[in-house]
Amino acid sequence: MPARPTKHELKTCPRCGRLFECKLNNPVHCDCARVVLPEETMLAIQERFRDCLCLACLTELADGADLAGAGERGASGDAPIG
Repeated sequence: MPARPTKHELKTCPRCGRLFECKLNNPVHCDCARVVLPEETMLAIQERFRDCLCLACLTELADGADLAGAGERGASGDAPIG
């Protein structure tokens, strides 16, 4: 079965490792525009990650989750050092 055509970019979330469709080229539909984050959280995301996060991670962060997602955690569940 062929991949479904998309006019948006497929990306891997750097926080959790999920594949998601980034709609940055269409801000009206962009997941970033759907989630309200405190300014300090937005700044922390920009400092820690070089690319967009998926809607699930943005929602978790809006609800107060730690920046380290499941894809970033080590075997002990702690955020990586370094």
